[in-house]
Amino acid sequence: MFDGEKMPKRYPELDQLIRGYFHEDYDLLGDNFGEIMDAYIEGASPEDRALVLKEIEQFQMDNARHLEAAYRKEFIDHIDLSHWGFTYESFLDEIQKRLAESL
Repeated sequence: MFDGEKMPKRYPELDQLIRGYFHEDYDLLGDNFGEIMDAYIEGASPEDRALVLKEIEQFQMDNARHLEAAYRKEFIDHIDLSHWGFTYESFLDEIQKRLAESL
């Protein structure tokens, strides 16, 4: 690896959604999970939303035995998911549901 070169992300579209929308300033996009997802869905193409769905499925398969630890390592905790009543698994499941409904 060259100096300054970053490792490519394994789940780039999912990473974009989580880091770009579910971060410490999430309230700029909405007051709750549904409003934030609405903002993402409005701005993302159907192709990008479909890619996120595939990446969530892959992430869950790749990390079935240690999902929470893998989520923390891959995406870092920018917000407290329990604030909205989510576990890491239920958070990803709800994203899947909302994206599937949008396609």
